[in-house]
Amino acid sequence: DEQQKLLTNLNLFPLKFRLFYRFCFFSYKILRGNILKDIKARLEPSNDLHDLRSATRNIFNVPFARTRRGSLRISIFLPKIVNNVFRHVYNLDLKDFKQSILTNLSSYFNSFCKAFNFK
Repeated sequence: DEQQKLLTNLNLFPLKFRLFYRFCFFSYKILRGNILKDIKARLEPSNDLHDLRSATRNIFNVPFARTRRGSLRISIFLPKIVNNVFRHVYNLDLKDFKQSILTNLSSYFNSFCKAFNFK
């Protein structure tokens, strides 16, 4: 946060935010089917019908991973990031998605770290 305050005046991001920002757009392009179309085809919408109005309801089913390293595959990582971080913005068009990421970058990054136990 300290680095972000200093670098904001220069129109730059700290390294961790820059990497996260780029990963956001990489994920967005996969969800739109622009790249890696086979991964997009593997995403299964959640069919949890218990409470359709719940804000915590998963959007995609997360496949089971047998190992910690296996859980870092993009086919498992992508549904997790959509369910935990991009829940409300993954359906936006590119311009609105970019604006949402830029304005809420710090909070999205914090929820990303919390969801994936990163520090």
